[in-house]
Amino acid sequence: MMISLGVKDRLQKLMQWVRNAPRELWRSIRNYRENYRKGVEKYGIWWTIFTLSMWSLITIFIGTTLIVLFYYLPRTQLVF
Repeated sequence: MMISLGVKDRLQKLMQWVRNAPRELWRSIRNYRENYRKGVEKYGIWWTIFTLSMWSLITIFIGTTLIVLFYYLPRTQLVF
């Protein structure tokens, strides 16, 4: 009985998190836009260059990870 109450509470918290996720996502996007505008007003073109370089670094990192995951990792499994 105690275990089922814990599971029920966890499921309720999970459902609450799922319901709040879109609202939190939009709030974080809004905060990012505000902070980006503040950065552009303060640093000008250098803020834009910095932001673009960070996004390109993230893109390269994710792309490299996907290449390793889908191309090289299956090839290492064939060796053994």
